[in-house]
Amino acid sequence: MRQLVTVVILGVLLIACGSNGKSGSDVPSKDSTDPDVLDGDAPDAAETTPDTAPEDVPPPPVQTTWVTEELDLGEEFVLQSVWGTDHNHVIAVGSKATIIEYDGSDWEIVHQDLELDTLNGVWGSSMNDVWAVGAHGQILHRDAGGWSIVDPGCKGQTNCDSLPTLWDVWGSNANNVFAVGNGGTIVRWDGESWKSQSGGVANDLFAISGNADYLVSVGDKGEVFTNFGGALSTMDGGTVKPLRDVALLSGNEAIAVGDSGSVIRHIDGVWAPQNAGVFSNLKAIWSDGTTHVVVGSGGTIVRSTGSGLWSPMVSTTTTSLNDIHGKSSSALFAVGDAGLLIHYDGSQWSKVGNLVSENLLGVTQSSDGPIFAVGAGGTVVSDTSSIWEKATSPTTADLHAVWSMDSKDVWAVGNLGTIVRWTGSSWTQAESPTEFNLYDVWGRSSDEVYAAGEGGVVLQWNGTEWLIIRSNTTANLRSVWGMGDDTIYAVGGMATIMRFNGLNWSQQVVPDEVTGGALQPVVDELFGIWGASPDDLWAVGAAGTLIHYSKGTAEEGKEGTLAWAKTPQQTTSITFRGIWGAEKEAMWLVGREGSVYKFTGNALNREKTGSIATLYDITGFSTTSLFAVGNLGAVLQLQVEFFVP
Repeated sequence: MRQLVTVVILGVLLIACGSNGKSGSDVPSKDSTDPDVLDGDAPDAAETTPDTAPEDVPPPPVQTTWVTEELDLGEEFVLQSVWGTDHNHVIAVGSKATIIEYDGSDWEIVHQDLELDTLNGVWGSSMNDVWAVGAHGQILHRDAGGWSIVDPGCKGQTNCDSLPTLWDVWGSNANNVFAVGNGGTIVRWDGESWKSQSGGVANDLFAISGNADYLVSVGDKGEVFTNFGGALSTMDGGTVKPLRDVALLSGNEAIAVGDSGSVIRHIDGVWAPQNAGVFSNLKAIWSDGTTHVVVGSGGTIVRSTGSGLWSPMVSTTTTSLNDIHGKSSSALFAVGDAGLLIHYDGSQWSKVGNLVSENLLGVTQSSDGPIFAVGAGGTVVSDTSSIWEKATSPTTADLHAVWSMDSKDVWAVGNLGTIVRWTGSSWTQAESPTEFNLYDVWGRSSDEVYAAGEGGVVLQWNGTEWLIIRSNTTANLRSVWGMGDDTIYAVGGMATIMRFNGLNWSQQVVPDEVTGGALQPVVDELFGIWGASPDDLWAVGAAGTLIHYSKGTAEEGKEGTLAWAKTPQQTTSITFRGIWGAEKEAMWLVGREGSVYKFTGNALNREKTGSIATLYDITGFSTTSLFAVGNLGAVLQLQVEFFVP
């Protein structure tokens, strides 16, 4: 269906100038403070001479103005998104799966389906490869033959509650396109099909391990997250049982253990179950590549010597054992509830004692001998002084796991994102980028340490700071935008900012803001994001929120450090629904009542539009070619007006 849409220009401005260079009374002068007036090219007074200076400074040759193109779509009609390849090829989408296209002179309805819901986002790699997404997961595509329905969403469905609405779409190329929506939904087009990348909180990861080439993490409902296939991704472990620990053997051969006696082994790209001969919950595994020892609830200890057959070991306790570590198969330590520590000397297990009253949850033996154990309430014990001592802990949070590079470089992780470190003399708390519970920690070197935990979060220590390399969110994601295959952002509710690094999505840290002399979390909903460069990004949203990603200043004590921070502004409290920029100091933000603000990065100046519509999106092709769309079927266009002598 192609229907010509009547266009009525409400505000075309023709400016006439007299021979003396002065404009009429309706045209502000260059010195006007009206934000709608752009600076002209008049020469500076200091550059003129009495012999050459004209009596009057001539006006600028051009001026821009916003005009409203009133389309016959009805007052109830909403246009949600706009995109184009250039000024003569623009597409807008909205209510009733309506799609309108602009050819440089007229807008035309090219698609509409009264049985479909609203389309919320549009993006394309070219005019023959355009995607539109909307309510209840509907997806439409435009190729050389026109528009077609890829996913009808709720059309023909009786229950649509399980179909998340998609709010926006963006891609770095034709085979790398992302759509985002409610409940943290992120789906990706890889050139062949749309695949889910995120949708709410992922399964908890309870353990992480690796070797020089591979990293593997396991967790709830049989979750396996690894780079066995090249990039870090979720892998089918062949079980739905919670997996509590994993050990890498040789290459990408691995063994994971879990609840109800679960044991799975990875060989030649496939996870296969093994029979441990027990039904107790298996909590931890130690392996030297040939001998594998597993401990669990009720004092369970089982062993395999590489044949795939497991046999029980005589245990000295019925207390639950939570972790195991050691330097060889004849020198192992296991810790458990009520501060229990037991030791294996190659022939039998024996009880060392109950070191503390708290449950011990993790244990490690450093390469140079000393043993460290951690547990409930921030408990830390070690034998660094040849006797077991309880150390002063910087936290009261439960510590679930501990890993050591040597006796002077030890990391422990726990609840609420707690990370603590031993450097040879005392335990100190490290700055953590997450508040998710962390359940395990493992490292390749002192400069490459990983932690995994709640909601599938994965962190990495790079020798300087802890960074999130994978996490998910349940927040509604309202906009997606990027600068390449490995620099893509999605923003949404509760000031959520997600980043895709080419492999995984991870949530970015937005620090608390100072309000009334106190620190308060930033919780404003975000609706748009744009940047001039990878280290100069702006996210915008509710109540005039501006959040900037940039290098910190010396005054902040973070000079040269890239970070997000909310930028205070007193100009307006309207909700910004969209942002587009031509360059670092030329951005435009849109919102309710026809609001269009030009933003320099420092100052917001409202531009006159004459519209009362709430504007939901804006796009452009230069500082003098912009389009904005909104409710009431509104389309606004920035036009260049020439001065006529």
